[in-house]
Amino acid sequence: MERGETFYSYQHTERPKTKGGKVFVEVRHNGEVIFHEGYITDAEDRKERKQSQIDRATEPEVKPEMTGPMAQFIGEHRSRNVKADLLEKPGHALRLPVVCR
Repeated sequence: MERGETFYSYQHTERPKTKGGKVFVEVRHNGEVIFHEGYITDAEDRKERKQSQIDRATEPEVKPEMTGPMAQFIGEHRSRNVKADLLEKPGHALRLPVVCR
């Protein structure tokens, strides 16, 4: 900042220095020096928010690996396979109700 220029916190947004926050040095006419750490200007904050909204809008839509009907189809086949295995091994079928309790 220029000498004599006043730092107004309401014109700035707090931001950690690890996430892009800057250090503003205020030098007063009497020689006093004040450091304001972890701020960005409101204009920079607006630019970053606008850019992040644009980035989100241009991201490709993430589609699920399986559709609902496909998941239902696979679930039905699993159920049929379990039933077929239990019919082949009746000893396991008798133990199943005890295990499921």
